[in-house]
Amino acid sequence: MEIVKIEKKNLVSEVHRQIREMILSGSWSEGEKIASENRLAAQFSVSRVVIREALQRLRSERLIVTRQGMGSFVSNPQNYAIPDAHIALSEQTYVSMMEFRQSVEYSAVELSAKYAVEEDFERLRGCVQAMRDAFGDLDGFSNRDFDFHYAVVCCSHNEFLKRSMLCNREMIVSIFIEMNRVPGSHGFGVEMHEDITEGICARDTKRVLKLYQRHTEYNLTRLVNFFKTEEGSN
Repeated sequence: MEIVKIEKKNLVSEVHRQIREMILSGSWSEGEKIASENRLAAQFSVSRVVIREALQRLRSERLIVTRQGMGSFVSNPQNYAIPDAHIALSEQTYVSMMEFRQSVEYSAVELSAKYAVEEDFERLRGCVQAMRDAFGDLDGFSNRDFDFHYAVVCCSHNEFLKRSMLCNREMIVSIFIEMNRVPGSHGFGVEMHEDITEGICARDTKRVLKLYQRHTEYNLTRLVNFFKTEEGSN
């Protein structure tokens, strides 16, 4: 019996198959950052070329999204169920909102480890449940989304941070509405807020801030095809 050489394309197919199964099974969840090409190559004992081709297949299937400087993230193909979907939101507006939220919410998260009480934790859990109840209702869900983030700020027991958030409610809710307009956003949003709640209740500041950063980068990556351009179209 002759030895049959293993072709590179078979290596690519095997790597693609394994990662695809991990994503579809939920072992790798939406928004999770994928390891670098170098690390994946070491884990699979293949070359970076093989990894790169396997990841390209996953991108074409919308199972991952990639942004230069941020890396690749597990995506949700449902986000692209409507090919011409668009949102009345520019990338710069999203970035500006996140810069504001980082200055307020990140500080609140750090203070929550010291000042939050059980009533604050119950409020967060209640906000997550309210988001579940509003699932599918764009305006209702987006308002409950804001309520959650305001509840995070309230965990700081800092009146200046709380008022800063409330003063910008209208603008933030309008942006949330556009973000939550993308198919598949509601399910991901509930899961994301559950993770944040668990971290705050555990007073695990580092974990919560990492979640915020990861979700910010993932949203920026997954929404890039939906942002309006300066001319007002995608």
